[in-house]
Amino acid sequence: MTIRKYHDADLDGMIAIWNEVVEAGDAFPQEEPLTLLKAHGVEANAEKTVPRILNRDLSDSCPMEQTVEGIDDPAEMVKALRYRLGI
Repeated sequence: MTIRKYHDADLDGMIAIWNEVVEAGDAFPQEEPLTLLKAHGVEANAEKTVPRILNRDLSDSCPMEQTVEGIDDPAEMVKALRYRLGI
């Protein structure tokens, strides 16, 4: 396996993998980001969604969700997540 930095061209593959996970019933996306992706022309579907994804101790939203909260541009979300992850 080769590990490399994220490239913008990776997004379509990431979405396809995510949709496969959702279809298998192993994970359910949060409602707000799913709506946002659709608004930006990204095909993303799920039969079940959750209001928000929680952190490990269930006390607040997931740290990644907190990172992109209030950002409505997917490209800016990627930048924020990259910054948080140090990549």
